[in-house]
Amino acid sequence: GSYLSEVQTKKILDWFSSVVVVGDGDEAGEQMAKGIVKTFTGRLPVTSVTLPSGKDPDQLSKAEMLSLLGPSDLPEAP
Repeated sequence: GSYLSEVQTKKILDWFSSVVVVGDGDEAGEQMAKGIVKTFTGRLPVTSVTLPSGKDPDQLSKAEMLSLLGPSDLPEAP
């Protein structure tokens, strides 16, 4: 969905130290990302990743997603 409830927002603020927004590569995805960035700006570090036009996150390979997200401090999953 494109809307975060107050409950979802509070859980994100309580459980996470930063937010990465990855929406669909269309106008609706861009608008959703802008709204989420606005919600968390000044509250948590927030980054928005822009996908290629017409692409959804589930259409990207792991390598494509990693190249968009950049390096991570997290350990590699087994």
